Formats: sequence, structure tokens, C-alpha cells
Amino acid sequence: MGYLGENNFFSFRDSCCEAVSEAAVSSKEASEFGRCIAGNFRRICVGCEAFRRLNIVYALCCGISEAGITVYLCDNTEMQSFRFSIPLLGCDCGIFVGGQGLTFSFFGSCGEVMNRDMLRKLLSSAPAPVSGKCGRIHTVTSFSCIYTSNIADSIPDHNSKLPAGVSCGSKAMRSLWLNFFNENDEELVFQVSDNGQKVNAYSLNYGYIPQDKLILAGAVMLTDKGSEIYLPENFHCCADEILTSFNRKAIPFSSASPAPRQALEQRYLHDMLYLCCQLASRRQLFFNIISQMPDFRSVRREIVFSVLDKLPEDTVIPDKNGRIIVSRSGRQRISLTAQAYSMETAAELCRIWTARLQPNS
Repeated sequence: MGYLGENNFFSFRDSCCEAVSEAAVSSKEASEFGRCIAGNFRRICVGCEAFRRLNIVYALCCGISEAGITVYLCDNTEMQSFRFSIPLLGCDCGIFVGGQGLTFSFFGSCGEVMNRDMLRKLLSSAPAPVSGKCGRIHTVTSFSCIYTSNIADSIPDHNSKLPAGVSCGSKAMRSLWLNFFNENDEELVFQVSDNGQKVNAYSLNYGYIPQDKLILAGAVMLTDKGSEIYLPENFHCCADEILTSFNRKAIPFSSASPAPRQALEQRYLHDMLYLCCQLASRRQLFFNIISQMPDFRSVRREIVFSVLDKLPEDTVIPDKNGRIIVSRSGRQRISLTAQAYSMETAAELCRIWTARLQPNS
């Protein structure tokens, strides 16, 4: 994630902000942060998982309300259902409170990851004045039922669970995914992050399948030949060539500004449960597409770096064997990602450029 900066209490990164010191953020700071956020939006929804951090969640909602903004509160949901609910509620901002540390994840009106320009604006925003008329706080229940019903309707002939296993450290997230997948299938297994936003797969026949390859398979499967596929500008450098081989066209877009409408309509790009259900429900087609794709990998490394003033955000370095992306990941850290057609080449590129960028090397 790209580092955007810090204020007295929070460190801002792509799509979220995290408490610099969890002990320093009390209900008072959370309420003030709510007023900072409220000055930038018309209607906001706030969620958390399994009633965690309710003191912070309630204080955040109170601050938003004091600024005169309506807020919807869902205090027991998971991130995927929460993101799906944002456009249903007509909100232009969604905030999910969770993470190992105290983290606020921000989403736009379509449930998309909040763009960097808006996060920078939140970083520098002053608290909105207390309104003479407080905004309403509406309590809503979990959207899991609506979300799972919507996905079930999108699966052709969905009468039984799909043949794929699920591995996930979060009990709530794994339970959500097991609405659609059986537990014991070993031929295809999805490895899901605790918040459901990152997914890799493992197949007995095709080995490790990274998320970028899952997304490209979904793009090919769910679109017609000749279609334009919108992808984040830092998506794997091999995507353009791969999509061209399937008679699709890759269109890059920047994560700094609001995503284009066409990208938001590509549900397979941001809803990993939806994507994996589509892939598993047409398993043979999915495997046929994967078999036609070359192997491609990414390797990421963190470097402590003290001189950052000359480093532009998301520096892209082309290489005949792939691509290197360098970005700030902390106050004195940079993240180096090497992309190539093989793990060995990506690892070698990462090693070479780490040595070149390492201070005093």
C-alpha cells in the first residue's frame, strides 16, 4: 500500500488509515475524526466485524452525526457484505473499522476502494463545526443475507455448493465463503485473507494461481471478445499481452483519482467472493483459460530509506524482463515490487533493484 502521510493520530495509506498508536486514540479522537470525515460527504455508513471496537465505532458515528451528516451503523458484519451494502444505502462513503491494529478502511459510493486524492483530502481536513441539527444515526443489521442471495442469483444453476475448498484464518469470513463452497474439495482450494479482499488459489493440476491471474481469468470468462477490460495502472505488466491473446483490450486507470464508471461495473475486479463463485461454477472453462495463460509472478520487498524527497509516488521502472514499481510504504520505508513472467526472474529483478536503491550501496 502506498504511504500518503500522517497526522497526530493516524497514518494514511492507500484505501485506509491506521492508528499511529492505538493507545493514543480514544473515543474523543474518534469523534473528532468523524467530524473531519463528515465535512467531505453527504451520507456515510460505518461497519465493524463481530461487535469489535464498539467504543471507537460509536464515537466515530457520533462525530459524523454532530456535523449534521446521516450515518448508517452496522456493528456486526464482514467487509465483503459491507462493501456490497454501500450503494444500496445510497451512501457516498463507507468506513469499515477493523484490522489487527485499529484500522479504518474507506470505500466509495459503489463499494470501490477510496481513491488517493480523497484520502489526502481527509488527511488534511479540519473537523467540521458542530451542526445545530445532528444527523440521524440509523442502525442496520448485517447485509450477509442480501449479499449471499445476490451472489447465488448470479451463479448458473446454483442448487448445491460448488466444488472448491476454502482456507481462511477468520472464522466469520470462512463461514461466509462456505455458503457457496464445500469444505473438503482438494482439487481446487481458495486461500482467502481475513478481510476477504485478497484471494489466491491452488489447483492440483495447475499449482499456485495468484489473485491477478484469477482476475484475468474472470475478465476473459465474463466478457465478450473485443471487450475493453479496465485494470489498475499497477496491475501486473503481463496483463496487456495476456488479454490481447484472448482478444480483449486492457485499459489502465489511476488509483489516485476516482475510478471510471466502466471499471466500477467490473464486479470481478473488486468482489473476490463473486469472482471465485463464477470461476468455480464453470470450473472446466476456468481451467481451460488458466491452461492458456503463461506463468507470471510478483515479488515484493520493503526497504528502509531515509531520503525520500526525490522519490515520486509509484515510480515505474521498465525492464526488458519485466517491470519494477517503487512507492513509499511508510515514513522511512519504500516498497519495491518486481513483476515478471516467472518467479525466478521476478526475484532476480527484486534483488538487483533492492541493491541499487539500498542506501549506501
